Parts: sequence; C-alpha cells; structure tokens
Amino acid sequence: MDELCRSFASRERLVEYVAELSPWLDDHGASPIRGGATVAHDRLRELNPTEYGRTRNFLQGAVTGLSPYIRHGVLTLDAVRNEALRRCERPEQIEKFIQQLAWRDYWQRVPAQPRVDLERCRALQDRIYGR
Repeated sequence: MDELCRSFASRERLVEYVAELSPWLDDHGASPIRGGATVAHDRLRELNPTEYGRTRNFLQGAVTGLSPYIRHGVLTLDAVRNEALRRCERPEQIEKFIQQLAWRDYWQRVPAQPRVDLERCRALQDRIYGR
C-alpha cells in the first residue's frame, strides 16, 4: 500500500485528495467546521457568554460554536469557563452559560460510570442477610 500524503497546500487540496481515495462516495464535501487549536482559540476569543444567556434559544442566537473543539479535546471546559468568567463583571451575568458547561461536564461523565445492576445488588443483599 502506498503511503498516504500528509501535507497539503490548502484545505481544498486535502478535500480533493480524500475524494480521490474514496471514489465510491457520492458526497465528497468536507465539514464546514475547521479544526485545530488556532481556530478553536480564535472562536474562544469571540465568546460572548452574556449574549449567549439571553439569546441561546433563538434561531439566530449567540451560540458559541465551541462544541466540536470541546468534544475532541482541543479546548477544555476549564479553559472555556475561565475565559467566560474573564469576560464578565459578575458570574451571575453568565449563569446560563456556566450551567450549560456544567451539564456538558455531567453528561460527559455519565457514560464513564459503571452501570449498576440493581437486581444483582438485591440478590447479593438477600444472600448476605439470609433473606
């Protein structure tokens, strides 16, 4: 097997190269989301957590666009929270934004928790206590 190319003059050339490698695909379009730490930090610098809290539920609301960078570990929740806190006078101003980060943290941790089989636990308790 030939070695894959790893350096490209442009993003467009990368997309063309991937299309050449996968001619069976109908759609060779790349995601509109650009990856990398530089782009992630640029997005973070555009963060307006106060406006997010006021408009997040509207179609044209001030969403952050940070999710893919958080999801893939380019940005940490700590870094996002700290930047948000730096951009406000009082934490209460960005309460909704901080709550969203907390929920994201919670839901990232839930799948990592072991599943508890309650029936097995009850059966074990019954055996231990002679029930």
